[in-house]
Amino acid sequence: MVERETSKVSVVPGYSATTPALLLSTRKKKMAAKLVFLVAMMGLAAAAPEADPKTSSHHHGYFPVYAHHTYCDATVAPTCALNSTLGYCLEDDEYPQYEIKAYVHADIVFVKKFADVPSQSADDLVDGITKEQEEAFDYSYYTGASTGDSPYDLTHWSGPEGYLCPSDVVYAMPRRARNVEGKWRVIVNDVHYYTQTARIETCLFPGAACRALAPCFNSACTQKYIYHRLLSWDPCDPYKGLFIDAYRLPSACSCHVPTL
Repeated sequence: MVERETSKVSVVPGYSATTPALLLSTRKKKMAAKLVFLVAMMGLAAAAPEADPKTSSHHHGYFPVYAHHTYCDATVAPTCALNSTLGYCLEDDEYPQYEIKAYVHADIVFVKKFADVPSQSADDLVDGITKEQEEAFDYSYYTGASTGDSPYDLTHWSGPEGYLCPSDVVYAMPRRARNVEGKWRVIVNDVHYYTQTARIETCLFPGAACRALAPCFNSACTQKYIYHRLLSWDPCDPYKGLFIDAYRLPSACSCHVPTL
């Protein structure tokens, strides 16, 4: 008979023939767990929007982020002004209330930029005329010229109390306006109780004769304007944040008499 040699394996306490397999399995499980964790973190990083340092808030912790890759032409009139010849909108169904609120929160110097006197009226801005008097002015009789047989007929050259040139006066809080460069901006108004008020006086009949003046004067009602500085926001470039912009708004309707 051939005697087979049997190999002897020294036995170490706590060690068995299955120990290497168990160690390998444990290592594989740990590596798999790390890989899953890594993939999950990469997914979260890709999904989270990157905060823009220009709009980040150091005191509120809010980071407004807006899409800015779409084409936008600031010279094109907004929807609120499509059927109007005015360079401003007092009402705006598309006013970006949420975006303006976000930038008000994010702007650490907003209070320094903001200033308004919302309770404006003729009592404050027109000498010698009260708020009640100005609101009672009625130009329904005005025709712009005599309707009688003579150009000096009293149907035009007289009338109740009021200005020589009929006008519409409002103490308004514009929502959008076209700035001095011809670009439309959103005006910060009625957001978190913040308002910006302007006295706007528009000629009802620009170029028409001034009432109570004889035709021989060749008078004409002329629209006057004033520059207003208002806290604004550019929807075509939201990352600019809130800034002061200048607007040309109607301020008075004056009677002009040319050189005779």
